[in-house]
Amino acid sequence: MSDSNHPVEILIGKNIPDSLLRRTQEFKRKVARNNVRSVDHIVSNDEFISIDLCPICSSSSSRLGEVQGIPYMICDICGHIFSMIVPSQSALDRHYNPEVEAVETSQNMVSHQRDTYVLDPPSARMRKSGVEEIKANWLKSKFNFENANPLLVDVGCGSGFFLEAARKIGFSVLGIEMDIQLAQECQKNGIPTLIQKVPGQAWPQELMGAEIVTLLNLVEHVIDPVNFISGLATILKPDAWVVI
Repeated sequence: MSDSNHPVEILIGKNIPDSLLRRTQEFKRKVARNNVRSVDHIVSNDEFISIDLCPICSSSSSRLGEVQGIPYMICDICGHIFSMIVPSQSALDRHYNPEVEAVETSQNMVSHQRDTYVLDPPSARMRKSGVEEIKANWLKSKFNFENANPLLVDVGCGSGFFLEAARKIGFSVLGIEMDIQLAQECQKNGIPTLIQKVPGQAWPQELMGAEIVTLLNLVEHVIDPVNFISGLATILKPDAWVVI
């Protein structure tokens, strides 16, 4: 309880040094500039697919507006908002190919996670302690597992920081990642990681033993999320959990 004379102050999280905060803001601006370049490259080279039906319910949609020159649609039935232009398979192959990525890096178009968390240790430490450990502990508190070391599979595991945090609190872990260099970074840090080129087309058999599968910041990047999740459901055991 509080009143106007005795307000209650609530502190959530931890203090962040001003120097790191300023650098984080500059990095966000850098990412935004790189995103614009990437979009321009995809559009100028016709490396995209245009969709106008809702990827969730396949209903008709209406134009909502544009962001950085990309038209966005809103589903007339379920209200889902989606980009009308999505990268083609050739564009995805180019982005996740380490040889092509070396060329893109020289043009300042680098992978967001690789640039932030692999090459910038302070940002990595902040991400681990400020975000990933919180998520891992939340998962541990929400589910009751019979196995003392339940298998957690993170699809789109990126740099593997979430799996590192999950392993520390008792999970057995496995990562699945499209980006070859990020997958190798995970493996170098002791996180077993499979390189899955196209998510959902051929789910690895290792998922059959998973007790929990996490799709964190992932589904919004999938062109066909319904078939993506349906395919995942066919390989998981009946009592497995999927966290989106």
